[in-house]
Amino acid sequence: MLRLVLLLGLNVGSIAQELCLDDGVPFSQRKYIQADDASNNIPIQALECAWASSALLNELTVMLIREVLGFHADIAPQVGASGASPIYALAGCVDFDHATEKNCGSQETQIHVSVDSWVGSYASAQNNFAKEYPRIAAEDLGSMGYSGEESMYVSQEILHAAYSESGLALDFYKSYFAEGSRIAGIADCYNTTHHDPKRLGC
Repeated sequence: MLRLVLLLGLNVGSIAQELCLDDGVPFSQRKYIQADDASNNIPIQALECAWASSALLNELTVMLIREVLGFHADIAPQVGASGASPIYALAGCVDFDHATEKNCGSQETQIHVSVDSWVGSYASAQNNFAKEYPRIAAEDLGSMGYSGEESMYVSQEILHAAYSESGLALDFYKSYFAEGSRIAGIADCYNTTHHDPKRLGC
């Protein structure tokens, strides 16, 4: 899969004019979307996020937009850093990966679609943004048809070392977090009352 993603990434310019589908819409017959005043031809742009499956699936989406729907389409030049990136990028926020100053509402969006974006992990951020900017907030169109999972990983080596040295079971959540603590940031929530998991490299 990584090889396919790399090949797709290297051939973006040539793929725009060559057909992948036997009955695909050729480059010369594709349309642009228009600005409100019809003064500008705009290609549909897809936001790729910073993981391999996003690169692959956004390339495939762009190919389908070009060859099945018949529109000019490209991958946006800036890569989204996290699953929250599409929330702000699709709304036209200029600095969509900036922690606080995203500069939203000052321009028309240049990015129109993102797939395999994992935006569901940021449901509260998406809801808050939609309340603050109801006119420009993007719409989540739902699942692509497969499930994914995000989780933490601790190597067997660290698990065994922690248990051998101090009896600390790192496969149990209370070994990390203090009772009643708010999980605002890992550094604030280590269970230092009874253990010191950070000393073991976790």
